[in-house]
Amino acid sequence: MTYRVVQWSTGNVGRHAIAGIDARPDLELVGVWVSNPDKAGKDAGQLAGLGRDLGVTATNDADALLALKPDCVVHTAMADTRLMEAIEDLKTILRAGVNVVSSSPVFLQFPDGVVPADVSDPIRQAAEQGGASLWVNGIDPGFAKRLAAARRHRYLRAHRRGAVPRDPQLQHVRPGHCAVRHHGLWSSAR
Repeated sequence: MTYRVVQWSTGNVGRHAIAGIDARPDLELVGVWVSNPDKAGKDAGQLAGLGRDLGVTATNDADALLALKPDCVVHTAMADTRLMEAIEDLKTILRAGVNVVSSSPVFLQFPDGVVPADVSDPIRQAAEQGGASLWVNGIDPGFAKRLAAARRHRYLRAHRRGAVPRDPQLQHVRPGHCAVRHHGLWSSAR
């Protein structure tokens, strides 16, 4: 099965996402959204620095991209400087019934309660209205993995010295994996 994907931005993260989408035979890049009018009309391959055309022309017409009925939008638009616009983009995409994977706003990757409900609830409601899902991972998951591995190493070293008791919540973490704790929740990844 091939999933139809729209890439939402072509900046520092977006251009790598385009290359990643292009490299996957199970993904088909069907559209690219750009906020900069100077990028509209250019080929996605050129915007991603691939040195070749992909046959997908970038646009700043969000409605036209959503009319393509993609299976997913890869949302990598910078939310640090345009937070409210990014939130509105997410709500629009989700209400249209399109699933979203996103690198921002990063506060959405943490459990409820990190931001006030009046910030996160409208996004949740948009997803419910459209019957779509949202997954936010931030832009530096590799950094978090390295940080978690370093913390786990320090923890295990201290445990061996008898400086700390063995944490039963870490029993599921196997060698070669790392554990990350976010607001009381542990997750494990290789």
